Formats: sequence, C-alpha cells, structure tokens
Amino acid sequence: MKLNRSTLFSVAALILAVGCSRNLATYDYPTPVDTKTRDVRLLDIDRFETASGVYALADFPGARLAGFSESGQDTFLADIPAENQPINQSPWYAFGLQSKSAREVVIALTYPAGTGNRYLPKTAPSRQGPWTYVPFDRVDTLANQAFVRLQIGPQTTYLAGQELIATDSIATWIGTLTSKPAPILHTIGQSKLGRPIWGLEFSEGFEDKRPTVVLLSRQHPPEVTGFQAFQAFVERLLTDESLANSFRQNYRLLLVPVVNPDGVDEGHWRHNAGGIDLNRDWAEYRQPEVAAVQRWLQSKTTTDQVVWGMDFHSTQYDVLYTHDPQRVSYRNADKLSRWVEDLRTWTADAYRGASAKPVTTPLGRPLVTGQDTLRVEPDAIGKPTSASWFVQHYRAIGVTYEVGDEQDRDYIKAKARAAAEGMMRTLME
Repeated sequence: MKLNRSTLFSVAALILAVGCSRNLATYDYPTPVDTKTRDVRLLDIDRFETASGVYALADFPGARLAGFSESGQDTFLADIPAENQPINQSPWYAFGLQSKSAREVVIALTYPAGTGNRYLPKTAPSRQGPWTYVPFDRVDTLANQAFVRLQIGPQTTYLAGQELIATDSIATWIGTLTSKPAPILHTIGQSKLGRPIWGLEFSEGFEDKRPTVVLLSRQHPPEVTGFQAFQAFVERLLTDESLANSFRQNYRLLLVPVVNPDGVDEGHWRHNAGGIDLNRDWAEYRQPEVAAVQRWLQSKTTTDQVVWGMDFHSTQYDVLYTHDPQRVSYRNADKLSRWVEDLRTWTADAYRGASAKPVTTPLGRPLVTGQDTLRVEPDAIGKPTSASWFVQHYRAIGVTYEVGDEQDRDYIKAKARAAAEGMMRTLME
C-alpha cells in the first residue's frame, strides 16, 4: 500500500476536523446495488529490475503495476491487474521506466482476460508533466494487451493511461484557491485505509442559511478528465469578477474534490479499498467515504437548502446525465433546462470554431476538440448514484457531468468554465 508519502498532506495545516453523529437518511432505489465490503488486491511492490538493465518504478501515488518482466528481446510484460472483480472495464496503469543506457523497448500492457485498453498511452518526463500521447503508429492492441514502443534511458520516463493527478497534487491545488469568502478546508472523515477526505466550504459561517451548490469529484479513481473539468468549473466560480462575486454573495459552495482517496492513490480501476464502486453506495452508505460525505453534507444543510448537486466523471465521450422532470419530481427543473440550452449553444459554437475536426485513433475512439451537439441523457431514478441522491434527499437538481477520456484538454477547461458561468447566471435569474 502506497501510504508513506511525505507530500500527501501538504495542506495539513489548513485542515479542521469535523465530526457528526447524526443518523443518515437512507433511500430505496429501483435498481439496488450490494455495496458490502469485498476483498481487494493492494500492491506493495514498488520497483522491478530486469537482467537487461531496464527498471519499472511504481513507488508514487497513483501508480498501478503488479509485475514487470522481460519476455523477449527489448520486450517487457507489464502486469496490470484490477483491484478486484467483477469491475468496470477501465484498466488503469501508471509507472516509471528507466534503462542503464538509451534504448528502444516495447512495453506490453497486460490486462486480465476479457479486458480491453480504455486509456490511450501517454508519457511525461515527470509526474507533473508535460504529458503527451504516444504516437498512434507506436501503439498496437491485441486481445487483452496494448503494445507501446518507447525510447527510454537513465532518466525516468513515466507511462500512464492519463495524467497523474493523485491526492498530493490535489492538495497542492487546494492550497492555491483563494476567494471571498475565503475557503475553509475540513477533514470530513477518513477512507478505509486512513487517508483524509477533504471538504471545502465557501461560506459565511457554520449556520449559513443561503441556498447551496454541492460539487463532487473522483469517486472513480482514473477518471482524470472529469477532475480537470471540476478544477476549471471551481476556478471559474472563484474568480474576482462581477458574476462570480455576486454568485458567492448569494450562494454557498460545498465541495469534495476527492471522494475516493484510496482508489486514487492506490491506482485502482474503479473501486475504493473496500472493493466497491462508490457511486453505487448512495442508498445506505456502507463505505466510509460515502458515509463521511453524507454526514458532512447533512450536518451543513437542510433538506430544502441544496439547489444544485453535480458530480464530475469521465467516460468515452462528453455527456450529461440528468433526470427527466416528467418522470422525477425535483425543484428548479426549469433552471436545469435553461442551463442545458445555454451549454448546448456554447457547444455548437465551440465546435464550429474548432481549428481541427475530430480525429479517429487506431484504438477506435475519437481524440476530439469538441462535439457538434451537447449530449444529454435524462432518465428516472435508477441506481443509487450521487446525482440521484441529490434528487432523493434534497429534491434538488442532480447532474452527472461526464467528460470524454481523450477529449482535448483545452476544450475540457473551456467547456467547464462555460458550464460554471451558465449555472451562475441561471441560478441568479
């Protein structure tokens, strides 16, 4: 378990402990999910060395590598297991590579049978980046393997499915946030392995009665593009500009940047250290992470106070999951519709102005600069997700904001800023 990180809690001096013993309100869902704890595979080995002088390093938060061995001349097998099964097919990998001398190697990313390759390989000279795609003609896929051809040498080259944004990086980002009112950072609970779960409050005080917006992220560890959208969305809300200033005067913000810190730092594909998809645990809160978020939110708000709840995720394409007001009753459905229409207009304009059209990769998915239409999928309450819980508990707007895995990073940020502006305008009407 990768717990001995000196920089893991770099903003610890800002943290305030919050306790709450009140009982949590539970809910029934049409599609219940068993979220009782299951066994997971935690990886303890941090460094692998081969006879030919090639090293693989997995000694940092977010790494995922269970084994590394030479299988032929200049070819190396990288064992990438899931934390447990069954699981969403989101194979996450991240590790460093070194060689005693400069050479070209083939890394065979090897997943469990029946598992495909979700994330396009990216490399960087450090964990902080800059991250670049491995050229498409240097990546091949076959069944449960992806073969990546790289030049490596004595300096570490990092190979990962997405940019590495573990809890140490997120702690640093939190420390940069400023606004009026100033952010208050709470430790709202602990993960199964003892990592802190952070809650950010932008409030006038504990008894703040203003309507509240709640934003969540990183329930699913490798969904990095969703977190990038979360960052840009939050940063837009905190700007020293008239719309944002007016919004913060009238609304309180409650944020949980990392719901699943164990999964993020252990390099999990999907689950927490209890072997559970946390975004299916919003009925009875059996996992400590979801229970901690629930206690904090319920201690800070009344059932009619939250007006908007949004959870940031990633999938193969940009999409908003909302609730059909013809099938589910919640407050401010008209405001959600106006926000969607605003973002639909922005999306169409951004696509027409894009300098490049979508490019199809050899792995069969688009590396895109935009989508010509905003994809929205409204439905009824189904599984016990956070977005549905916002509707169940608060009768508030609940949105799952999904971002494409390989969406253009500048576009992700621009769209998230536009989404934040649209939300502020709509709620201020």
